[in-house]
Amino acid sequence: MQRPRKHSRLSLTLVALAGTCLLASREARAEERDWQSRAPHIQTDPMVQTALLFATSKLSNTSCQELFADFQDLSGRSLATKLETLGETASSYLTLIQFYDAGEEGPCRPNRLALTVPESRVVYLCGPRFRKSVRQTPGRAAAVLIHEELHSLGLGENPPSSAEITDRVLNRCGP
Repeated sequence: MQRPRKHSRLSLTLVALAGTCLLASREARAEERDWQSRAPHIQTDPMVQTALLFATSKLSNTSCQELFADFQDLSGRSLATKLETLGETASSYLTLIQFYDAGEEGPCRPNRLALTVPESRVVYLCGPRFRKSVRQTPGRAAAVLIHEELHSLGLGENPPSSAEITDRVLNRCGP
């Protein structure tokens, strides 16, 4: 009879652990929704507009457009094919993305300039850090927007790593 008790204790411990993880996950999602709901829309911010102009210019280059054939969405379809299916070009799709300011807290850990999740048309920019990047290296800031556009079309990460994606953008689209 002691064996079932040990098993019962183990089961209770696992149930308690699962409950704690579920609660922590719910709290994390609530915190995420909280910062997301407070993120102001910054589509018309002059620095964002500057980066968008640079990105659009880069996307008009044939080599840069080939970038979308280099990557696939989570189902294995090339991002170029996905753009075709949507009836969009790389430049026109970029105009469908909405940009919000995530500030410098929450998901904006050091060195991060922007973030989104695959297949979302919402991109969060790490406000002050992104604006500084536009002032110092507008081409690199534009590459960040194109990087996030790739995710918006469905590109996952790890693999490829964030650095690999940005490097490919810079190689195909220029600095």
